[in-house]
Amino acid sequence: MLGFPIQPNAFTLSSVIKACSELNELNIGRCFHSMVIIRGFDSNIVVCCALIDMYGWNRAVEDARKVFDELPERDDVYCWTAIISTFTRNDMFKEALNSFYVMHRVRGLVPDGFTFGTVLTACANLGLLRQGKEVHAKVVGLGFGGNVVVESSLLDMYGKCGSVRHSRILFDRLSDNNNFVSWTAMLGVYCQNKEYQNVLDLVRERGVMDFYAFGIVLRACSGLAAVNHGKEVHWCL
Repeated sequence: MLGFPIQPNAFTLSSVIKACSELNELNIGRCFHSMVIIRGFDSNIVVCCALIDMYGWNRAVEDARKVFDELPERDDVYCWTAIISTFTRNDMFKEALNSFYVMHRVRGLVPDGFTFGTVLTACANLGLLRQGKEVHAKVVGLGFGGNVVVESSLLDMYGKCGSVRHSRILFDRLSDNNNFVSWTAMLGVYCQNKEYQNVLDLVRERGVMDFYAFGIVLRACSGLAAVNHGKEVHWCL
């Protein structure tokens, strides 16, 4: 493209930067970052979000933070979500949670479904049940209760915080708890809390499994030393 008299625009640059994320090509991504600066796209929100995401996937957190800090305007929920996701992806859960509070309480920005999913992952990995419940309240208040990603993140958060009962109550109240995402999340909650019999009971109750659920059920059979159940699952593969 550059060999022809065609100049890349913001959409072009954000697309090739996203490709660098998918391919884990950090050095090439840095080259495109230089092009972004030279061509004056360093204040474009879409391009900067792509850069933050690219650096985050390549574990170059300080580079991602620098792009974010140098934004002339930081009143866009997508940029905040990008940096929060970068922190979470790189196991910097406290930084992710702090950024969420600054975004929502200080900046007054309204989180979207992706923001909530990422923040709930941070709460889950920190074992912060109280903060997780606060985020849950915001999810309900802002009308994200029907979002499958958010609901599954809530199930996972309660499970990792050791509150299996809350996970099951939430699961039973879901408008669509027959989707594989939520269903597998509930199985995972039981399994990680060593409630292996409940894994098998839920499978019998629902009667269907996807590829990911098979792995969880097999772990439950292993935890119960239930060879016959394990063989049954094996025959279903």
